Amino acid sequence: MNGYDQLLKEVIDADICVSCGNCAAVCPLQYISIVDNKPVQDTQKRSEIESRSGLACNDCNICVMSCPRIEPSYFWQKKELERAKYDGKPKAARTTYQPIKDVCQDGGVVTTIFKYLLDNNLVDGVVVSQYNENCAPVPVVAATEEDLLSAAGSRYTVSSIYSPLTDLKKLKDKGYERLAIVGTPCQIYALRKTQAIYNRRNMLIPHNIITFAVGLFCKGQFDDQILQSIDIDKAGVAGFDVKKEGMIISFKDGKKKIITHEELDKYTRAGCSVCPDFTSVYADISVGSEGSPKGWSTVITRTEKGRQLYQKLIDKELIESAEVDEKGHDSIERTLRQKEERSRVNIEKRLGLT
Repeated sequence: MNGYDQLLKEVIDADICVSCGNCAAVCPLQYISIVDNKPVQDTQKRSEIESRSGLACNDCNICVMSCPRIEPSYFWQKKELERAKYDGKPKAARTTYQPIKDVCQDGGVVTTIFKYLLDNNLVDGVVVSQYNENCAPVPVVAATEEDLLSAAGSRYTVSSIYSPLTDLKKLKDKGYERLAIVGTPCQIYALRKTQAIYNRRNMLIPHNIITFAVGLFCKGQFDDQILQSIDIDKAGVAGFDVKKEGMIISFKDGKKKIITHEELDKYTRAGCSVCPDFTSVYADISVGSEGSPKGWSTVITRTEKGRQLYQKLIDKELIESAEVDEKGHDSIERTLRQKEERSRVNIEKRLGLT
């Protein structure tokens, strides 16, 4: 069974695909594309390869080794991943920059991080998501403050964030030699799995140009169908947020619509039920809202690179930083354990162990 066929059987047909676009980005033949948020083969190219070599693809298995839904089977990759996993102490933070304050959802820390990286020429661009005319998140490479402000706020439906990496030459021709990225826990795990392949095998992959990763706290994402099922004027939507009462859709005219958690449950992506990571343990810096007061973000600096950058933001007074209180710590820990337990139960069900 070649790589894509394994993906098809164990991930796509099993309905646990992340839709991150990572398999398409790493395929050396550009043999996989993302269509309707799912990886599909280029059947014409497959036929050409089969007729020439008798193989369905090069059997490199990079797509499998880099998929966040397939656990690594190679000892060396497991070892590299253990090195990329760090704990950290949560802090509360918020931006001091007014243009970011005007558009941010919580504390504006993610946008502030990326603005600092761009302003100080530490990266050439940032892979973020912006809403299209149908309120669906679309991955783009942001290179200016205006781009970043347009991408501010959380996305609750899937975005194939690695899609911009499928054409590495095009990126480099545009001057993007160093990129930062923001993603959910599973998306950041895909990054580290892929970078582990390079670290051990010295393979040329597009993820080599990603030099900084911000991971988001995530309880789960929703299918795009959620936007198709509700009667709203998509052009009038200002933003989305998920709080205790449910998903809050804010409109440009000041009105709001709430979709309750009970309604939301039926749109939660099936793959989220097997993901145990709430706080993006493989990121350089993790950011979320759990555990911090309104208007603040919870920040966990995990790598030395992440800790140094966070301190720079404090030193330059680009953010305010405070301690997370005991109640906040308990809230983070409780949500983390709930997600781990949900993952364990659902994995056992899928394996027929319960």
